[in-house]
Amino acid sequence: MTQLDTTAYRDALLAQKDVIIEDLTAIATHNPVTDAWDMKIDSDEYSDADDNIMADEGEEIEERMATLALLETEYRNTMRALKKIETGTYGDCEICGNAIETERLEVEPGARTCTNHQDQEFDLPPA
Repeated sequence: MTQLDTTAYRDALLAQKDVIIEDLTAIATHNPVTDAWDMKIDSDEYSDADDNIMADEGEEIEERMATLALLETEYRNTMRALKKIETGTYGDCEICGNAIETERLEVEPGARTCTNHQDQEFDLPPA
């Protein structure tokens, strides 16, 4: 439906993909079969650790899990947007089908919805 010159968007998405993968690789490993990212777990043994160390470790794991979830969502949206460029559907709102505003795409090239539906973007099923 939308006829955009997607060259600049593709370049931005590819650069964004590289940064996201670098960030993901620091905290997770990629499973190429499922395209899932699994959090790296330190193999340190804390059998003699006190409660404070264990609590700190638990908080760190929670933070890394939250970061992983955000990065993985960005990764999936970026990959989805690149696929949409290939199929000619890039820039179409996944809810109403109307064109996503160029201002929105310039800020977030992986956006899935127009500004009218951006609050519903997180309700969309993952890729």
